[in-house]
Amino acid sequence: MRVGLVYQTFDLSGSLPRAHVELTRYLVRAGHEVHVFSSAAVTDRSLAPGAHFHDVATIPAGGRYRAAGNAVAFAWNSTRAVARHRPALDVVHGRGMSTIHQDIVHLPGVLRGQPEVEPGLTAHERFPFERRLKELATPLTRPIEPVRNLLESQVFASPRLSRIHVDSRLVRDDLLEHYSVDEAAVVVVPTGVNLEEFEPVADRRSLRLELELPPDETLILFCGHDFRRKGLDRAILALGAMTERATLVVIGGRDPSQYERLAREAGVAERVLFVGGRTDAARFFQASDIVTLPTRMDMWGAPVIEAMASGVPIVTSDAAGASDAVVDGESGFVLAEPVEPDALAAALDRLVADPELRARMGARGLELARPHSWDGYGATVEQELLALAERRGLQRNGSG
Repeated sequence: MRVGLVYQTFDLSGSLPRAHVELTRYLVRAGHEVHVFSSAAVTDRSLAPGAHFHDVATIPAGGRYRAAGNAVAFAWNSTRAVARHRPALDVVHGRGMSTIHQDIVHLPGVLRGQPEVEPGLTAHERFPFERRLKELATPLTRPIEPVRNLLESQVFASPRLSRIHVDSRLVRDDLLEHYSVDEAAVVVVPTGVNLEEFEPVADRRSLRLELELPPDETLILFCGHDFRRKGLDRAILALGAMTERATLVVIGGRDPSQYERLAREAGVAERVLFVGGRTDAARFFQASDIVTLPTRMDMWGAPVIEAMASGVPIVTSDAAGASDAVVDGESGFVLAEPVEPDALAAALDRLVADPELRARMGARGLELARPHSWDGYGATVEQELLALAERRGLQRNGSG
């Protein structure tokens, strides 16, 4: 099978590009001819030897319009590039709003359906008139938003689109609510986790010493760059409300000053450790006793599966798409959104106080995580691509 894969970024800088790289690697190993359409500036060709790379141009732009300009330029130029190579391709798979010329799109979230996750942060935002003015100014203040919405509409209007892959049930429900698409064409295809990278370790204490973490404390891990949306404030407030003692370790690249202040106000500043963005996040999962993701909105939520793969119980909210993979009470706890800090504190207290429960939940989570390997993800997408390529071949030959 000759397959085109389209996404602007081809590196390991985030969950979306990683999924793209892992799918490429799988299809190359499976013996398919893989053509990658991406931007040269954010492409590491060494990650997928054997793939054929096609550079897609973007435009040099500065300031707040750079992201919007690049999104439009990549979608436009990738659509033209794929169209030129189309006679040599059996099927085309795109990710997000990367191209209009695709047979299958993997949709990590529905832009039109994304709710406001930071209500009432400032006084003026509580007044409808001022909120309406802010919305009207969006094309100037955040031009990427209307651009992405336009591209999203164009993707779903494309006559070539046959299948829509989504990360989770939450994305599927949003999609069906906001767009008139064929429900039968929407398939939940969760992205994977590296089971060789995220795996249990026998000696957490030695690993903690190596990572300069408290060796004898019960450690709760929070991992995520978008602190507000992922619920770091909830985790800190819950830590302050807990009756059991624990230390919260925070991985993420955002400025932590607001949350350091919150930790001081909650009286737990000495038990909240900010370690910044890390390329070795898997080791922190392995070193922890509990992982929490009390997210306000996460169409997937990779830390949920990463915790389970590491043999660590997870406490999350049902606003995380990956919570569908958790058996509540067996591999972790799934709390109803909106999550109250007291409810989160109670779940964490229960785990901190009972090492045997943590061990049982960790073992069950490991069992449930195994089907979420990258090979499993690749095989699922491969079967979808093969089926569609076969149908397209029959149509071209006049037999369909």
